Amino acid sequence: MFRNLLTAVVLTAALLMTGCATSRSEIKLQSPAIVAPATTATGAQPVIVIGKITDERVFEDGSDDPSTPSLGFGGVGKATDDVKAQAIARKRNTYGKALGDVLLQQGQTVESVIRENLTAAFQQAGYQVKDAGDAGPSPLVVDVHIKQFWAWFTPGFFAITLSDNIATDLVFNGAGAPVVVSTHVEDKHAVATDDDWIGIVGKGLDAYRAEVLHRMQGGEGAQIVATAANAVPVPSTGAVATPPQPAQPMTEANSAAPASSPMSATSEVPATAPEPTAAAVPAVPAAPIASSTADASTASMAMAQDAATQIGCGAVQANGGSTFVAACGSYSVLIDCDGGQCRPMHTIKGKDND
Repeated sequence: MFRNLLTAVVLTAALLMTGCATSRSEIKLQSPAIVAPATTATGAQPVIVIGKITDERVFEDGSDDPSTPSLGFGGVGKATDDVKAQAIARKRNTYGKALGDVLLQQGQTVESVIRENLTAAFQQAGYQVKDAGDAGPSPLVVDVHIKQFWAWFTPGFFAITLSDNIATDLVFNGAGAPVVVSTHVEDKHAVATDDDWIGIVGKGLDAYRAEVLHRMQGGEGAQIVATAANAVPVPSTGAVATPPQPAQPMTEANSAAPASSPMSATSEVPATAPEPTAAAVPAVPAAPIASSTADASTASMAMAQDAATQIGCGAVQANGGSTFVAACGSYSVLIDCDGGQCRPMHTIKGKDND
């Protein structure tokens, strides 16, 4: 008799804690804290623009797999797009039968939550996250495809298990294959309250940010930055600072302009350039040509340094021909300067020689 009474009390308490399992709950997830980078990047921080985020989860009716997104209250066919965008879990009874839904509160969607957490992870990894209008000429752009974002309930004899899966494809501009970030977490509970759903999804998001941080701080992140910079030509400092000049007829004096000028060898000569005198008509002596070559090398190094700074690397060193090497911490990046432009080509393993 006492045992039956105790069982009834425990079941009643569980029902009071969980609320009605057939109802539809709405929960609010906390925004992630912005953590300062673990290490200080050399030079300017690379800029990332988080572009389009697409929720590509597939909801099913009547699935026996609790990790597959599903919906109550008439199923997927009667669910609005807003409900699907906010759905993150499904309640179940002690036998595993699917019942009510767990949704995010109004103002939050799976897409907005992923955007917030990616922003926090990128910033902790040492990147600047900006809107497209404020990102400058050559930002790193990432589009996000949400493949999984779902929590579920698995009954057990002594306790239930709450689990959470998050998986996204991060597609960076210029990169061939997406960066796949996938996490799984689980926890034991006596019952599944709204706070428990918040806890398991929050734990999943913690793991997701940690994985993004790990991927973007290592050599993979450097390769992504270098590839994206190579896909979009990096403008030289002179090209940005110097306004367009009116076109001038090509003269021998124009062709002999020193390469140390803010303009490249193919740029036009300003209208105020002095007219060549009769004494300047003969061929340019060998000494000025040697000086021009040295100036050109100096200008190339300046442009290479500008390209290195834009991807967060340090000082550049000449590598022979038109190439330079920039130190980026535990690795280096090869930069090639050709045709008046410098582009990061690929990473090189090696110690920091900055």
